[in-house]
Amino acid sequence: MKSTESKIPQFYDISDEELHAVNTVYRKILEKAKIYGYDEIQTSSFELKDRYLSATNVHPSKIFEAVRPKQRTTFLLASDLAMSISRFIADLPTIPPVVKLIQLNNLFRDRIPEISGYRREFKQVLLGVWGSPSFFYDAELIDITYRSLQEIQGIQLNYLQISNHDIFNAVSPGLAQEIRFNGIEKLIESDLSSSDKAILLSLFHQGTVPITEFFDIASNIKNEEIQKEVEKVKTVYHYLHTLQFPGKILFSLSNFGGTGHYTGMNYRIYANLREEKGVLIADGGRINNLCQKFNPTKEIDAVCMGIGIQVIAQKLFFAQKEKVLLILPEKELNQAMYQILIIRKILSDYRVSILPLPTLERKKQFFQSPFYQNCCFIFYEKEHIEVRSDNPEQKATIEKLLCTFL
Repeated sequence: MKSTESKIPQFYDISDEELHAVNTVYRKILEKAKIYGYDEIQTSSFELKDRYLSATNVHPSKIFEAVRPKQRTTFLLASDLAMSISRFIADLPTIPPVVKLIQLNNLFRDRIPEISGYRREFKQVLLGVWGSPSFFYDAELIDITYRSLQEIQGIQLNYLQISNHDIFNAVSPGLAQEIRFNGIEKLIESDLSSSDKAILLSLFHQGTVPITEFFDIASNIKNEEIQKEVEKVKTVYHYLHTLQFPGKILFSLSNFGGTGHYTGMNYRIYANLREEKGVLIADGGRINNLCQKFNPTKEIDAVCMGIGIQVIAQKLFFAQKEKVLLILPEKELNQAMYQILIIRKILSDYRVSILPLPTLERKKQFFQSPFYQNCCFIFYEKEHIEVRSDNPEQKATIEKLLCTFL
């Protein structure tokens, strides 16, 4: 059965099939992260309203509120896992050493676009490292994420895209965000030399380029502050090379996503999910000022990577044990329990659901129910067994397994 939209628009009731996909993907990511020393955490879905809003550039109208009427207090539902974990870190009594964390949780976002299938409540996975400015952790996060996704059947990874918003901000503070909302003309209006402008404009209009090609082109830039930012990109690239990163790496100067969230470096992973091409399934970057937004005394460098696990789960199907319904009259249940246990043992490779009914006259309802599509039915009455299935091979297999019992 597929997930279905509830009576509240863009809020969904999630099916077993999709939940199984979420859990399958998360187990793969968690298994890899645990090997590299990441601890699992689950932060609260409720956040203090004023504190949360002061730490984000997201407009309040896009964040859901939760009200306690008797106390006349209002909270916000978490809309960003990086913010929630950074708030947790900021509230610790002392500034911690390096902390590696991973979380799967629900997020709530009230976006304006009416996109078909868009969800205002969805699950996300976030991996992050708090407590170090070293770009080694950026590379490690990227590598773990990429290798985890690479092992999931149905995901065809395309490439890793690296961006650095501070290449523009090195020209003028806040320039990246100005270009994002007002156009590349803001670069043209700057005091940067004409030759450096020409190089940046060329890179901007190319969209994405192989990372080594970016380094070759950027080597001609004369501005020292920009070169410092290029060196940061090189550092991440060299760490990835050391880790033997298995994917293609591109650089984009035209990506301005998260300029109000990330402090410079931004990382995106694109993939094909079955028939859908070029899907953004992971997005992260440096969040060096996020803890400080919650607690001014906590200057803690950090980096994170969020994975769109709900998007993956909606697009992919992961097989699980087939469901078998063992249906019998309720009045025969006590006498048949020993036989039922034997049938369960014989069919240990299936999910066997025991359904005692007042009478077997209702059995036709199961054939028509969306909850039992493609199921195999075993009707047990007065020690007589009948197997029904739309799949002839499945029916034959189960009858063969039951023949010793029959």
